[in-house]
Amino acid sequence: MFLIRDIHFQRLPDIGNDTSDLEYLGITVLSKDRTIIIKNLYHPPNSQHLDTNMMEGLFDDNTMILGDFNAKNFTWGSTITNARGLELSNLVNDRAFLCLNDGTPTFRSNSYGFTDVLDLTFISPGLFPYSSWRVLDNFGCDHLPILVEIDLKVNCTGAKNLHWNFKKADWSLFENISNNLISQEPISDNLEKEWPHFKHTIFTAAKSSIPRGKSIQTRTFFAHNSDLNKPLISQRTELLKVIAQNGSLDKKIELNKLNAEIKKIYVQVKRSNCNEETNAIISDNGHVSVDAREAAEALVQHYANESRLAFSSSDKHLARVTRNQIKSCRDRLADTHYSMLISPYPNYLLPFKIWTNKSHGPDSKALLWISNFRNHRNFCVNFHATFSDSYKTYQGIPQSCVLSPTLFSLFISGVEKYVKPSQIGLFADDVVLWCSDANISKMES
Repeated sequence: MFLIRDIHFQRLPDIGNDTSDLEYLGITVLSKDRTIIIKNLYHPPNSQHLDTNMMEGLFDDNTMILGDFNAKNFTWGSTITNARGLELSNLVNDRAFLCLNDGTPTFRSNSYGFTDVLDLTFISPGLFPYSSWRVLDNFGCDHLPILVEIDLKVNCTGAKNLHWNFKKADWSLFENISNNLISQEPISDNLEKEWPHFKHTIFTAAKSSIPRGKSIQTRTFFAHNSDLNKPLISQRTELLKVIAQNGSLDKKIELNKLNAEIKKIYVQVKRSNCNEETNAIISDNGHVSVDAREAAEALVQHYANESRLAFSSSDKHLARVTRNQIKSCRDRLADTHYSMLISPYPNYLLPFKIWTNKSHGPDSKALLWISNFRNHRNFCVNFHATFSDSYKTYQGIPQSCVLSPTLFSLFISGVEKYVKPSQIGLFADDVVLWCSDANISKMES
């Protein structure tokens, strides 16, 4: 459910219970002479009946009820009528609501090509004369987008949207004001008490040091109206008619390829119409890229240089020891076992620190295989569907490989020992560091 910016609305309280599978979201929108209620619902495709007692309270005046009920009925264009569709139809008729669906399918399987009516819109009699309903073309999802329009004037917030101009900010003034305000009162360990003071400090300093103004008004762009996709959509419409008469496997494969091409162009159009100047990539020597190819090359060279890390003498000694251990695996049998301890150094040799004859671990062949798996890898950058040249990487693990998450988890295991006295939270590849103390200088150090 999408609303136009600056429309004044209010969210309704949640309803439901633990025994019902019905999901609900409701809002009220103020129009010129009435309050319009919009209620969005979803019921999963299971065998459970509708909770009619709970749903009876949803049918109010000036109300629109819409959503995916997974309820089928001949009344709104489904191919069959199921039990849930019969329950919903009786409930709607009892409450004198009207269905806006005109029989057009709202669901189309991208894999098999069959269609059905699953997304429904019901509206109260008072709003029906002002409403219109139509199905739009889809760009990937099997549920088609639906445009519902109510021809009534609504109240806007009228608030001026002022945006921070960070390019003209006086950061020295911001730092001085924030430090003065924070130092006025001693900081305690009570987060609930200190958070409002901290928020007030940041906003006070920002209002004095960062100018604000109106943003440039831009015309809303809908990628659905792109001229690049219109011929493909027409081609898909004709192909769907052919599949409806003769659903051969070749035609279904052609449909899947066409859907993939439409979705690809849709993403490219959205990126090309982004307001941000994403092509303005500056290389390490200060050169500003002028096209996607130069931007991709600047990024890949930067990442390749970043992968080259400087190490201390102790790190290099550990690298030599590890390199010798791995080299010795080529001449050993697989009956010698090693234990593996992950080192904190992000180098293609340093993740494995090995002691022989201490405990069970990977044998020589496994260790040699992991070393070969990690080394001698190249990478490139895909920037706006333009690929850069390949460069050698000295660290990291390959994407889309089932072994990569395991190796990464082993690599970062024990990292919490090196961030004390800070606290650390780990989840997959996400790391959060934080610390708390009454002394700001101590926290910063």
